[in-house]
Amino acid sequence: MKKWLILLCLCFLALSIPGSPVKAESSVNVGMFKKWKLDENNNYLYFVSEENELILINTDSMVIDLRLKLEDIVYDMEVYNGFLYVAAGVEVKKIELSTKTVIETWPFRAFDIAIGEKALFYATGQSYSSWDHVYAYEFKSGKQTQLISNRTGSTFISERYHQPAITVDHETDLL
Repeated sequence: MKKWLILLCLCFLALSIPGSPVKAESSVNVGMFKKWKLDENNNYLYFVSEENELILINTDSMVIDLRLKLEDIVYDMEVYNGFLYVAAGVEVKKIELSTKTVIETWPFRAFDIAIGEKALFYATGQSYSSWDHVYAYEFKSGKQTQLISNRTGSTFISERYHQPAITVDHETDLL
C-alpha cells in the first residue's frame, strides 16, 4: 500500500501544474521536477526541481526535510550506506542523510556515478560527438584512476564506450 501511495504522489508531482503546492509545515511550491530517486530503505524521495533545487521528502510523513539550492544541472544521484551522492555541474556532493548536510565535495564533472564501499566511479563526456572516460576515485587514498580512455580504449577494459551506464554490485563491490 505504501508503494502505491508513493507512486501516486510521484504521479501527482509529475503531472501537477507548476505552482501547485505540496503540504509540509506550510504550502511550498516545488513546481515540476527533472530527476528523482526513491529510497525505500530510508523512507525518502529525492528530487531536483526545475530551479536545480534538491528536495528531500520523508515518505512516511510527506514532509519536506531539506531544500538545497544547487549551482548547476544535476546529472545523476545515488544513495549508498547512509549518504546521497549528487553529480551536479562540475562537482559531486556527498550528503549525510542523518544530518542532511553536505560533508564532502569532489571537483569531478560526472554524468553518471556509481558508489562502492571503497570508491566512487564516474563517467564523463555524454555528448554525441565524444567517447566517454570512466574513472575510479578511491575514498581512502584520494587516488583517481582512469579505467576507460576515449582515445585508446583501456588497459582494464578492451572496449570503447559511448555514454556508459555504470553501476556497482554491492555484494562484490565491483563495477
